[in-house]
Amino acid sequence: EKMAIPVNRASDELLDWFYDVGSKGNLPGTWEEFKELFTQECVGTSFGTLKRFDDEKWTEYFRRVSEISEHRKIDKSKMIEKLREDQMPNEIRVLLYCKDLDFSEVIRIVEDWEKTRKTIREKRFTQVKKDAVKGQHQLRDMSKIRCHLCGNVGHMKRDCKVVVKKPVNAALSRAKTDSNEEEVKLNGFKYIALPDTGSSFNIITRAVLNKLKNVKIQKLQQPVKILLLNCQSIKAVEKCLLKLEFRHIVTNTDFYIINNGIFDVIIGNEICQAYSKYEQCGFPIECTIPTEDNKVVSVKRPLRSFVEKQKLQAEISRYEALGYLEKSESIWLNPVVLTTKKNGETRFCLDLRWLNKLVSLDEYCVPKIEELIVMLRDQKFFSTIDLKDGFFQVPLSKNDRHKTAFTDGDGRLYQFTRMPQGYKNSSATFQRGMNIILNEYVNKICIVYLDDLLIFGKNEDECKQNEALIRERIKSYKMIINEKKSQSCLESVDFLGYRISHNTISPLVSRAQGIEDFSVPKNKTNVREFIGLLNFDRIFLPKIAEVLKPLYRLMGDKTLFEWGNDEQKAFEAAKMAYAEHVKLSIPDMNDDFELETDVSEYGIGVVLKQQNRPVAFASRVLTTTESNYGVTEREFLGLVWGVKKFEYFLKGRKFKCYTDHKPLTEITRKKSFKTPKFNRWMTKLQEFDMDVIYKPGSEMAISDALSRSRGDGNQSKEEIVMRINNKQNHRKVILNLVREDLPQIRKKELKNILRNCLVCAAYDSKDWKGGAHILTEAPGERIGVDFMKVGNRWILIAID
Repeated sequence: EKMAIPVNRASDELLDWFYDVGSKGNLPGTWEEFKELFTQECVGTSFGTLKRFDDEKWTEYFRRVSEISEHRKIDKSKMIEKLREDQMPNEIRVLLYCKDLDFSEVIRIVEDWEKTRKTIREKRFTQVKKDAVKGQHQLRDMSKIRCHLCGNVGHMKRDCKVVVKKPVNAALSRAKTDSNEEEVKLNGFKYIALPDTGSSFNIITRAVLNKLKNVKIQKLQQPVKILLLNCQSIKAVEKCLLKLEFRHIVTNTDFYIINNGIFDVIIGNEICQAYSKYEQCGFPIECTIPTEDNKVVSVKRPLRSFVEKQKLQAEISRYEALGYLEKSESIWLNPVVLTTKKNGETRFCLDLRWLNKLVSLDEYCVPKIEELIVMLRDQKFFSTIDLKDGFFQVPLSKNDRHKTAFTDGDGRLYQFTRMPQGYKNSSATFQRGMNIILNEYVNKICIVYLDDLLIFGKNEDECKQNEALIRERIKSYKMIINEKKSQSCLESVDFLGYRISHNTISPLVSRAQGIEDFSVPKNKTNVREFIGLLNFDRIFLPKIAEVLKPLYRLMGDKTLFEWGNDEQKAFEAAKMAYAEHVKLSIPDMNDDFELETDVSEYGIGVVLKQQNRPVAFASRVLTTTESNYGVTEREFLGLVWGVKKFEYFLKGRKFKCYTDHKPLTEITRKKSFKTPKFNRWMTKLQEFDMDVIYKPGSEMAISDALSRSRGDGNQSKEEIVMRINNKQNHRKVILNLVREDLPQIRKKELKNILRNCLVCAAYDSKDWKGGAHILTEAPGERIGVDFMKVGNRWILIAID
């Protein structure tokens, strides 16, 4: 990466030197050796080859020579002799022969001389401008001067008052421009065209236009005069709108129609400039940060340690060398966040939370994993391509760069020239650009998810051919591929956190190991992390919703974190469920789908199948309100939730839905209900073409397990109530908490269980007798202390 910077920016002479050294096997093995040899070749670091840059000041050159001599321990007299040999003004050369002057004093005098010389030049330039304005320059005799525009005597062409409308320059003669011809597409048909930056319009001949179908021709209000450089003048009186595919630009643009011309199709300056702008950056679109004019973000950065500041400045220098950053004078200020990578390297990005609040969300959709998986049906070989620093390959609009300004810790301001990480529209912008680049290939031979690409084929040759097409297209846009993270033509690959092979998909083994090694949570944050890991793969886990129920309850805002036996059992059961995860089939969108739904008193379970093989699982816990529904109402809810959950696969096709609740088959045939809730649910189901079929619960083992599986063990009602009561000990909230585990329990039944609680009986206000003594067996065994107010005095009372 370091060598890529000087090599990519080197001149042809330096590249010849580089390849010559490399071919002889003399290329240094370390970066420091290469840097020294490269610098010596460019400007010389030994006094025999040392040179002064063209735009380098003499003071800067002298300081550089002094530093090199000190570094190499070269005698001062030899340094002076080397400087005397250089070509320089006599005013400076005289100083090098003064024996009494120290070299630092020489540099100071030269610096003053350069400042004085600059001041004199500026004054002279100002005076010349003033003299020109006053007309004090020497007047030229214009009596014999002839104008080259109108032909009259007495003035020059630049002062001529004759107005001539410039015709449109269209093209050079064919003899001079054959090498510039390029292939373009007009409305999908291929033609040879000439890109001409001297032409103001796109031009097409009538012969080519007649071959295109369904083209609307528009008459111009005023004819446009077009002048070819072969001295032929042509008038265009009509234009048409055509779809142009030029290089990597696809756009609808106007073409002016002429009868005959040197070229049948000419691409004008506007399109050529658009491509030139693209060529400079590579990515087809720019990132913009639209904000209101009167809004500015200026957030004070937090103080950093000296070590952090050094790391930040090192990263800034690296980014600046790569062209990702530039110096700034912006009034905007964003805080910087430093993170550490897995390999120990430091990475910095901007905390753009305040900027993101000022920007409207770009609604361009990033595809979902279930939308991408269906494209992989019957594919046997896969290749992956990872784009290096993907977001940094997107240019940031010059008008918005100042909004990304930040400080390096010492007050120096920088701003991004490429799309920054942390900007809320970065993903949408990048996905839109990648879809433009790989337009005709997306979801046909490859899957695009931001900077990750998956290429597929039904055999190895097809996969290699598709990969070659994608690589060629990406490189034509000057985008960089990270070869270390890319894979080619494998029967199974890791993509977006999944292991993908022929018609199957499963979670990564590395993530399974991470869940297995996850330590017992010590706070709510750890619980959220654990559940987040499992949720990523919940489509593979049939029982996960019910298994995690105790952990979900632990995450409540008003619930204290208390890790008990139930939570530990749920934690271990979740790990076991992940270890026994099911491999899923990749769905065939040309085959029929089947949906199985089942609802218990605890939750909903749904299975999507094809040919009796599971495609995806889904489950969730019933809320407290939903637990109070009747059996038919809960089953209806499960049907609606399951159908909407897999809407992507089911909508627009006929499918079968199996249920173990027979009344549901009749309910779904009714057109209206007295209950508004049922009417709303039925309206949702009317969007789907399905047959609801009864199947006994014994034949629906998976969905039944999804809805009924619990992580609580086989506890009785009394044990569950007493466990919750011992934790909460508050009658007003205990009913709702108990109903999360026992939805069907009644208030009367709960009171009977709590009446047998010894702790509750001891503190029950109905049985409390205020005058009773508490018996003790020894002094100091029980002491009571309290305050008592008497008038404006307080008495401290202690009773043994």
